[in-house]
Formats: sequence, structure tokens, C-alpha cells
Amino acid sequence: ASNIGFMPCKVNICTSGSSGRLSACIMVAKNVVPHSRELAVALRDHVARTVKGLVSAPGSPEQKNAMLFCSQAAAGMRMVAQEHQEKVKKLMHSGQTNRDGTVFLGDTSGSYNWRTHLKVFLNIVASSLATGVLSGYPLYQEDLKEAGVFNYLCKRPGQICDEQDAALAHLYATTNYAAMFLVFVGGMWFDFLGANKSATLGAFLCTLCFPAIAFGIALDSWTYPRLQTCLLYTSVILAELGGAQASLGLLGWLWHYPRHQILLIGLSNGSQQFSAILGVAVHWMVQHGLSVAQSFLVTTFSCALALLVLPFIIPTQSEFYEEAAKVLRVRPGSIMARRPTWHGFKIQLRTLIGVIQVFPL
Repeated sequence: ASNIGFMPCKVNICTSGSSGRLSACIMVAKNVVPHSRELAVALRDHVARTVKGLVSAPGSPEQKNAMLFCSQAAAGMRMVAQEHQEKVKKLMHSGQTNRDGTVFLGDTSGSYNWRTHLKVFLNIVASSLATGVLSGYPLYQEDLKEAGVFNYLCKRPGQICDEQDAALAHLYATTNYAAMFLVFVGGMWFDFLGANKSATLGAFLCTLCFPAIAFGIALDSWTYPRLQTCLLYTSVILAELGGAQASLGLLGWLWHYPRHQILLIGLSNGSQQFSAILGVAVHWMVQHGLSVAQSFLVTTFSCALALLVLPFIIPTQSEFYEEAAKVLRVRPGSIMARRPTWHGFKIQLRTLIGVIQVFPL
């Protein structure tokens, strides 16, 4: 989500292990940087020309131009760095930095007290309870096999076979990929709904999907093979998306604690990774006499508890932007995310299709 930390520009670089092709994705945040798309395109063109020039034949005009551009850019960066360091020193004496050295132009004292500390703690617990299902999947995959999931691939009803391993592995790989693909949906939820509503919606998805997963596991795979497959794939994807959204709720506190933003981001990531405990819990319950389906029904209560707690402890969207405006010393309306439009959705979809073409299934 572009407005979670108001990161102005970000570059992701990846090299394909099979083809060796280098791919770069340049992102400039809307509502934070003016003319963001034009700047992103200009940065992309500069990077492309420079990289192509550097790998050109030695002594060629393309390489000479690239080396000249790099030396000019380095000189400019040194000058900007010196100016930036001088400005940082002045701002550090004025107390306008957080603990990791990030400079803010507004008030960085924060808006917190013992009540917000308690709410953050409850937020950590609730976000951890509204968990996804994929991090711990390998721990209970064998339990799913023994429960008869996808055993319609076997030669006889009720049989356990190696073909189930491939189907269960495909379930994990496909749903994991789909969950990563849907990260952009989670970012849009956070931007347009705010941390409170998006986290609550995530906990609701978990509460809804866990019983659906339990029902899918309990189905007779020979009688309802398509229903079981559709139900498990859909429920696992939505549950994983819901768990990620619930974890993003902690980022609603970023601007209440401007000097501890790195800690909050780490706690948000940690609460999402905590979902691996689900695999331990499900396997433990199976070992103590419950079926896999019953184990998922039990874990539904943790999601339901998070759903009851999260709406009352996470800051609202307006409060989030008000606190951000204080720290950044801007008007709240100037940084609020604009409502989605059909044109904007088409641009996002086109970008996603381009990413899939670079990194196919």
C-alpha cells in the first residue's frame, strides 16, 4: 500500500534463475510525489539507458555515454548528499527525526499514552489470532492426506495414495501464488478503507473461511471431488488474504508512534508469520484425537475473537491521516488516498498482467 509509510519511490530488481534476465520495477507513490507516473516513466528510461550502456561493447558510444552519465550522476549525488547531511544535522538538533534517522518536518513527539500502548498490545494479539493457513501448511499436509483429501485420485474409495501428495502440493503452490498476486487488493483495501476497516474485513474473511475449509476437508472426495477442490482452493486463498489484512492493522499506528515505525512494521510482519503456529496447533490436535476438520473448526474461534476486538482498538482512517499530517507537516486532505476509478483499476490490472508475463506460473 503506497500510503502506509508514504514511501516516495521504490525499486525492485530481480534476476531470473532460468534465463538470467534482469527485471526492474520502479514505483512512485501517488498522493506523496507530484506527477508520480511521469517520474516513474522517466526513472525507468534513465535506468534502462544506463544499464544497456554499461553492458555494451567496450569503447562503444553507448558505453561512453553511460559512463559519462554515471559520473555526472555520482557528482550530483555527492553534492545532494552533503546538503542532505547538513539539513539532517540541523533537524536532529530540533528533534524532528525518529530513531532510525528518518527526517520528518512536523511534530515527531507522537500521540500515545498507556491506553494506546494497551491497544497496540491487543492489536498484536488479535492480528496474530486472525491467521492465514499457508505458513504452517507443510506441517499438516500429511494429516490432510490421511484424512482423505483429494483421494478421488486413488484407484479405490477410502484409499491413500501418492497422487494425493502431488494434488496437495499443487494446492499449496497455487494458493500461495494467488495470495501473493492479491497483495495489491490488500493494499487497495488499506488505502481506501483504512487500517481499521481493512483489518476487520480480514478477520471476517478468516472467520468465514476456516469453517469452509473444515467443511471441504470433511467432504467425501469420491462423491464431491469438484466441490471439495473448489471449496478448498477458494477458502485457502481468502483466508490467507484475510490473515495478511489483519496483520496490516498494526500499521494504523505508524503515525501515533513516528519514532518507532520500524518496530511496528516488524511487529506487523511478525504477526503474519505467526500463522505458522497454525500448522503446529492443527497437527497437535490431530495427534490428540481430533480430526483435521474439527481442528480447523476450533481455530475458527481465534479468528472470531480477533473479529470482536479489532474494530475497537485500531485507529480509524481519519485519525491515521490526521496523525500523519502532524508528523509530515501537511494538510490531511493532501495525503488522503483517492477513491478507486475504473481507469485506475485498468492501469493496475495492466501492470499486474505485465508482472505475470515476466514471472509466469
